[in-house]
Amino acid sequence: MLLKNEIIEDTAESYKCLATTDWLTREAYIRESKKFSDYMTLALVQSDVEELLTSDTIGDAIKRKIVEQSETYAPFAGSKGLKELALLALQIGHTIPIAVVQKMAEDGVNVEFVVPLLEPYLDVIMRDDLFAILQKLPDDYPRLTTPGHKPLYIADTPADRALLECLKQHGTVSSYDPNTSPIKVNRKRKPISQ
Repeated sequence: MLLKNEIIEDTAESYKCLATTDWLTREAYIRESKKFSDYMTLALVQSDVEELLTSDTIGDAIKRKIVEQSETYAPFAGSKGLKELALLALQIGHTIPIAVVQKMAEDGVNVEFVVPLLEPYLDVIMRDDLFAILQKLPDDYPRLTTPGHKPLYIADTPADRALLECLKQHGTVSSYDPNTSPIKVNRKRKPISQ
């Protein structure tokens, strides 16, 4: 109300004065601010990153800035914030750094968000880094990193198909059936010990 009626200035210093107030007060300030995205920094909102990302009333400009600077903000986003960060990045078509994708996998962000965010890196990511991310995903994804006899099943999406093509190059996937949903994946066979 004070900001809306121009009793206090729309500045970082004014927001800092709210540091000891509750989130609802800070959220109301941000919602009324015309310039918050211009002066927002991690130092200013470090304890509020998760709330900023998950709030239904915070404007797109602020959330977009967090997505664009995801490597800076992600360590403070919390698991709910990381999920929202992934969703926002996909919605706006923003490629986020691979380190952030890895953190999302480690923190249990939905696989249907992680795999599409991983897709732009499939041609350049090192095998060990890719496998480390896949090991953190649920369902059959960790088993895609090793040879074996048992078929696996993963979601039928363009990103998952690109992942399977990449894994064929890395030698763990021999083939997959694109006519099934979920996709049936055949891995390379383990060599028989003599």
